[in-house]
Formats: sequence, C-alpha cells, structure tokens
Amino acid sequence: MATPTSNTEWPSPALAEPVKVLINRAFETADLKAEDCGERVAREVFVPTGKMVINKKTFAGSQAIADLQNASWKVLQARTHRIHKVFRAGPADDTFMFFGTASWTFNNGAYVEAPFANRWIIEGADTDDPKIVLFQAFADMSGFDAEAKRQQT
Repeated sequence: MATPTSNTEWPSPALAEPVKVLINRAFETADLKAEDCGERVAREVFVPTGKMVINKKTFAGSQAIADLQNASWKVLQARTHRIHKVFRAGPADDTFMFFGTASWTFNNGAYVEAPFANRWIIEGADTDDPKIVLFQAFADMSGFDAEAKRQQT
C-alpha cells in the first residue's frame, strides 16, 4: 500500500531519517479514520504547544489540533495526502517546505482534490523524535468547504 511519501522527491543532501519518518507519519496519521486520530496527530506529531495554520485559520495547542482532526471526519469517508517534493527552507535542518495533493471522499460519495503547500518548523530535527512546532498549510479549500457545507444541509 502506498504511503504519503512513497513517491516523494527528497532534497539532497538527504534529510535525517527521523524527519522523513515524521513527515510520513504526520499525513499517514491524519489520513487514518479512527476515533483517536486527532489525539494521535496532536501527541505523536506536534509539540504540546504546536500550531497548525491552514490558510488564515490558526489552531494552537494539542486540544485544538486534535479537535480539528476529529471534526473533519464527521463529513468524510476517506482522506489521502501525497507529498510530491520536499525542500529545505532555511540554513538549519529544522524548516521545510513541500508540496503535494490532498483528496477527500465525502460521506455522500463526492470526491474533491486540491494541491497544497506546507511550511514546517520542527523541534528536535537532529534527534530520533522530532516534532512539529509550526505547521502552515496553503491550499485552495473552496471545493472542500463547499462540499462540507452541502453535507450539513
């Protein structure tokens, strides 16, 4: 089975393996439809004071991140992220940019797909257990928002 980073183009020189694992785990966990999905994302991927910024919306701290992840599953059957390319975004190995594609299958069977870009700042990038401090996502969410609204009516 393909993972979010199965076909990712990685930067050279190579990223530390724990950072690559974190990038994959973040999306793999977010794409897992499970009761504890939100809590797992918040606990396994982010520092407790981490921030997730999606376009203009900010979710700060473990509880806000967990609640966001859990809420999205109310209208979804499935979600998939694929990371196409990762770039270093600073002189230290703690800031990264990447782009990919997200797709959502809604409870009514509707399917929406959108490209996205992310900027991450990672704490402990040089350790065996790096975590996200800041996750910024930039995406055209209009298709997702319109379908989610239809689901609620």
